[in-house]
Amino acid sequence: MPSKTAKRNAIERLLGACISTEAAPAPAPAPATPARARTACQSRDAVAHADEPSPRKRRRTRLNRVTDVLAESIEFFHEEHERLLSENARLVDDLGNSRLENGRESRRHKRELRSKDQEIKDLRLELMREKATKRTQIDDLEQEHDNQRQSWMDEKERLQQRLDEQRGTRKKVVAANAPPQMSQSAKRKRATGPAHATQLITPEKTSRKAGDGLMGSETRASAVTRIRRSTRRRHVVPNYIDD
Repeated sequence: MPSKTAKRNAIERLLGACISTEAAPAPAPAPATPARARTACQSRDAVAHADEPSPRKRRRTRLNRVTDVLAESIEFFHEEHERLLSENARLVDDLGNSRLENGRESRRHKRELRSKDQEIKDLRLELMREKATKRTQIDDLEQEHDNQRQSWMDEKERLQQRLDEQRGTRKKVVAANAPPQMSQSAKRKRATGPAHATQLITPEKTSRKAGDGLMGSETRASAVTRIRRSTRRRHVVPNYIDD
């Protein structure tokens, strides 16, 4: 089976030969010759052209050749047309498959995008819920802290009031148990020393030799101080703070 290029070249050659044969100029007439010479020439031409086909046969042969060329051309064009049709069908199928594949890819991408969008919405909603929960917990903790602080302040105020009451009671007890206040004249007399001390010491004990109440080398002033300390009242402050 010849190739397409060989067929195309053969068709071009045959068409060119047919065109050149049909367009060939007619042979020039032979010059006039004497009868004897013409007869001899004709006899030689007849012998030379005895094997050549007649013009009708040559036309038929040429027509058959052109018909064959046209048939081959038609067959070639028909095959080429079939090939182009099959190629076109293949391209259409490829295009359809590509469109189907692109459609599937597009739908898959759209599904993925919708899934991602839904996932993002779910995460955002969950984050908002968690944020609201945290805010509620923070508000509860702040409220609890405020309540605890207020409770502490109330307890502090109550304890301070109780302490103030206990301090006031203690002051009253101390004031009740305190010795009577001396007047300024009594304080001045007490500060004079020996004169006041002589009132505390009996006249019988004024002499050191006869037993004046002094102890050892104690002077009269130190004896007065000792007597004051021994006669001073001891004040006991009661404990009013409960355990």
